[in-house]
Amino acid sequence: MQISPLVKLAISLIIGISLAQHVQFSPALYPTAIGVGAFLMVLALLIKQDYRSKVYQFGLSACVCIALLGFLRTKQVDQSLNPEHFSKHDFYELLVIVDDTPIQRGRSVRSVLKVVGGKNHRDDENYAPTMGKIMAYFAIDSLSTQLRYGDVLHIRNRAQTTDSIQKLGSFDFRKFLSRKQIFHTIYLNQRAWKKIDENGGSAVRAYAINVRDDFLETLSNQGITGTEYAVTCAILLGYGANLTPEIRKSYQNSGTVHILSVSGLHVGLFAMVIMHLLFFLRGARWKLILKAIITLTCIWSYALITGFAPSALRSAIMFSFVTLAKCVERQTSVYNSLATSAIVQLTYDPMMLYALGFQFSYLAVLGIVMTNNLFSKLWTPKNKILTYIWECVTVSIAAQLTTTPLSIYYFNQFPNYFIFANIIASPLSVLIIPLGMAILVFAKISAFVAGIFGKLLNLTIWILNQSVTVIEKLPFSVWKDLEWSKFETILAYFAISFLLFAFFKRRRTPVWIGLTCILLIVVIEFLQLLSPFISL
Repeated sequence: MQISPLVKLAISLIIGISLAQHVQFSPALYPTAIGVGAFLMVLALLIKQDYRSKVYQFGLSACVCIALLGFLRTKQVDQSLNPEHFSKHDFYELLVIVDDTPIQRGRSVRSVLKVVGGKNHRDDENYAPTMGKIMAYFAIDSLSTQLRYGDVLHIRNRAQTTDSIQKLGSFDFRKFLSRKQIFHTIYLNQRAWKKIDENGGSAVRAYAINVRDDFLETLSNQGITGTEYAVTCAILLGYGANLTPEIRKSYQNSGTVHILSVSGLHVGLFAMVIMHLLFFLRGARWKLILKAIITLTCIWSYALITGFAPSALRSAIMFSFVTLAKCVERQTSVYNSLATSAIVQLTYDPMMLYALGFQFSYLAVLGIVMTNNLFSKLWTPKNKILTYIWECVTVSIAAQLTTTPLSIYYFNQFPNYFIFANIIASPLSVLIIPLGMAILVFAKISAFVAGIFGKLLNLTIWILNQSVTVIEKLPFSVWKDLEWSKFETILAYFAISFLLFAFFKRRRTPVWIGLTCILLIVVIEFLQLLSPFISL
């Protein structure tokens, strides 16, 4: 189980990004740091030594350079350090662009605003170039409810820093916003803003959002409403604006919250279906190229339909690399494909590392890939029905195995019946994608046929919701009040890694190391239980 070079580079990049959050570094030293990294790589090639030592030193230098790249790139995208940020100036008025789809929450309409210009005085004719993002809350009225992505506004600069935002339980909303480069919030009544133009955002993203909105309207026209509509939009399009806290809680407590987005599992299954349908395109090189083009076109068309939702975009990039490897029929490692996709995404946006969807997607896929051989050796059912049930069970256990420590760290709970919930929920959620695609196709051709698929989709979602609700209400469905520190979470992943390594390599030492990590977690939790009594 040797770690491939690409995986090492991905790990190095992650280390560099993580260090950037805790280490201060003067921008004036960036060129020096890059020069030192390049010098180390050249030096490793020039020094006279045996081939194995040269490869080792070059690889180590490359990892150091990639870590440095992650560090510097993270500092580069940190807008709070940029002297052009609007907060560094005393602007009276700001020119902003609506940077995402506005969502109505309670008594306000919430949206992220991208700052592009500012005026120091009301009478100034031109806006000075600036930058930054603001989380804006508009008072609900006839104008704010009509806001769309790309609308250009000018607003009074009443932005407040996010420092005063308190934690919501264990969720640090201020840190969540800062990792999206949002350091200010603002409340705007009708007199504090004015729309002056449209189409100020990305033309591609605006088109994608329009496609998604048309599809949302198509789903609504098929009689899908209420909870079923909210869950359909979340699973099929990654659009969770209609999900109520009660729905989210039910899915979270049952261990199926991962299906309320366009996950890597959904896109992966979608890609597999396309490739199986194109089974005849094999052998000749032109056939393999055509197969890859068709499959990638389908994957990215699906991402387009979702409005390029972050979860869909992330999954599309991940499986584009996996699909390319499979279509050209190269014996390449899935780990290399996953590492390459992670490097591409994190180089573009280092802060994506801290997105829960990014973390859970990659950990779930890694869990499924790593334990595939383990479960296949345990039992190989001969009956098709048993094979299906066994695959659902093993995929659920594999994904839960690698995501549980992170889930406990973030949500302080563990769903005890996740296996039973996923045996029902996983296949139903997979059915939703083809049914949704069928509605989209036939809505323009035959309203009658589209209506049939709409009823089937509505029934599927209803069964899914009822199943999740029943499981969530079972006694002892959730193990609550599990509070793990970062250290305990890291220990848990060390334990999982060493125990899996011991299984594949058939060695005893990793078993003892893994069990020691588990024992340390137990001791820490036990001491925390005793701490109130000790303090007395």
